Amino acid sequence: MSTSTTPFTPLTGSCPCRTITYTLTRPPLITNCCHCHSCQVETGTAFALNMIIESRYINLTSPSPPSSSPARNSPSSPARPSSPTPILTSTPTSSTSPHLLARCPTCSHVLWSHYLSAHYGTAIAFVRAGTLDVESKGRVRPDAHIFVESKVWWVDLRGERERGVWVGEGRYRREEVWGGEALGRLGVVEREMGEGKEVVVVEGRGKEGDGEGGKTDEYSDVVDLDKPRVVW
Repeated sequence: MSTSTTPFTPLTGSCPCRTITYTLTRPPLITNCCHCHSCQVETGTAFALNMIIESRYINLTSPSPPSSSPARNSPSSPARPSSPTPILTSTPTSSTSPHLLARCPTCSHVLWSHYLSAHYGTAIAFVRAGTLDVESKGRVRPDAHIFVESKVWWVDLRGERERGVWVGEGRYRREEVWGGEALGRLGVVEREMGEGKEVVVVEGRGKEGDGEGGKTDEYSDVVDLDKPRVVW
């Protein structure tokens, strides 16, 4: 990820039906272009372009549905309908940990996901760059190409190598690819999880969690920090 000192302009995006709109208020930690077979199957495309970011920096901007009656400053006034939020569904993975997909409740489009095999629970999100608005999409490009041994033959990455982008047949070591700021931000997440502020979403039926990870669903298991972590 770039270490430019230029002030960051938030990135905006939405699902196709725009029931869910969002803003990324901080730069992504890294933007990975994954060419693995699983991502090809899951997305129906040649690769997946994921912006990895702390979930706390995904700000839902979807407007609330109109209330059925005028708002009044009265305790008896009906509650205003809440803004729509993504629903979480699970998809199988090669590991024993589920991959949670955040979908629009109306059009079912996937906006981001949480790889629980990475042991960060829902504190880290993989936002699909294709859901960005046109202006924002033009400001994002891959910082790394991973699992290129399974890329489709017509994708030519020579230009990416020339501009200094990491290209490899598997995963990379974060310390070799991520910038110092991104590593520091991930360290904050790890310290918070060590203090018990993050838990894993399992079922998917609306409850707010502890800490700053945002609204998630029913929780049943604490993240195991002793297990080896996936290196993105």
